[in-house]
Amino acid sequence: MQRILLLLVPLLLVNCKEAKEEDLMTVQGKTIVAEPGETEGKEKEMVNAPEYIQSLKHNNKVLILKGELELYNKNLKETGKAAGLYGLIVSTDSISQNRYDLTGANDYCKLHNFIKVSHPDVKGWVYGKDVYEYDMSRDTTFTVNDIQFKIIPTKNFSVGVYDDEGLTFCGSDNPMVLYNSKFEKEEFIPIENKNDDYVSDYISYDSHDGWIDSFEGASLVGDTLTLNIYREYQEGSANIIFEIYLSKFGSKAIIKEIIEHEPEF
Repeated sequence: MQRILLLLVPLLLVNCKEAKEEDLMTVQGKTIVAEPGETEGKEKEMVNAPEYIQSLKHNNKVLILKGELELYNKNLKETGKAAGLYGLIVSTDSISQNRYDLTGANDYCKLHNFIKVSHPDVKGWVYGKDVYEYDMSRDTTFTVNDIQFKIIPTKNFSVGVYDDEGLTFCGSDNPMVLYNSKFEKEEFIPIENKNDDYVSDYISYDSHDGWIDSFEGASLVGDTLTLNIYREYQEGSANIIFEIYLSKFGSKAIIKEIIEHEPEF
């Protein structure tokens, strides 16, 4: 009897391995991974991700930072494309319950939700890699010269910095949206002079494992807003001074100064 059990164990292990491989499914040849978890030091387990979008109600505003996006139906079939979208802010009412990796790389950090958006320029399900939703839990309102401003942080539809198991090491650099009451505009702010010390294409206002941003102060001369963001790193910190040129046709910014502070021990 003991010999029979010993012979059965390898067979069971082989069957378990084959079962896990069968759980891997594809959409148009791309990998689907449904469940989040810790990414460092172990391979993610594939689970039964459906070949259609299971939607969850999710009302919010989102910022699109890609010029062209593919449109999908609920069966994850591409139905067309929408162009001229870069910088567009639209409304969403639903997201997919699962996250998907359309690159086929089997990389946990490349998982993203699908988002259902509604706008005259783009209507339907889009993939969330270049889409950022408002994070109103960290918005900051201030007034300068009787003009009201609001900093609205955003977050991507990826796994994010944390999941149910803890730190994921899947952080991302997320743009902020700035509202001003003079032109009644909500917009992301592109940077014209990025450099080795600030490589983002836009002003970000983040809170993740790399740094935490906070509002330090602002002044306004004409239509030029000087914004002081304090950025605290794991070691050290800096004040990043932006000059933002407000316009009803689209605002833009330059990095005026970065004042670095040595860590305190």
